[in-house]
Amino acid sequence: EEVFEREASKLANGTKVTLIHFRKIGLDCIDIKLGLVTGGEEHAVRAVTTITAKQAVTSKEIDESPEANFWSPELTTTLMVIGADCKSLVY
Repeated sequence: EEVFEREASKLANGTKVTLIHFRKIGLDCIDIKLGLVTGGEEHAVRAVTTITAKQAVTSKEIDESPEANFWSPELTTTLMVIGADCKSLVY
């Protein structure tokens, strides 16, 4: 209830939410990325969620910041390392 009230007040203050992507991963996981704009400040939120019986069971926020991603000077590009644990109930 408290979280709902806090988030509702953010949106009422003019926060704009844009769906960047909604992807199915395997049989029971979805990858969701939202763009948030509050005033002049922009940032993105990404989460991988496991679905069981049409309900979200677990959800993990993915940190895509440069500090959280793997980078090696030997490589010519920056690599993004993301770990997601999705367990399928049906094989």
